[in-house]
Amino acid sequence: MIENSLLTSNEVCDLLKIGARTLKRWIEPNHKHYTGVDFPQPAIRSKGGASHRFIESEIAEWINECKQRSTTVSHS
Repeated sequence: MIENSLLTSNEVCDLLKIGARTLKRWIEPNHKHYTGVDFPQPAIRSKGGASHRFIESEIAEWINECKQRSTTVSHS
């Protein structure tokens, strides 16, 4: 089981192989991710140059939901 440790924005970007601008877009209010699964919001929002913090288990759950949706869609 994944602990509820926190990941920085950079760690989330590295994990998902996305850029910082993409992550910023995904966490904007009312952004609809193409998978239909809303991206987890930061547990701690930063201001200025500091990095947001995300709950690792929420990111893992989001990845799993996206995988399930893509499997369901491709097998429909």
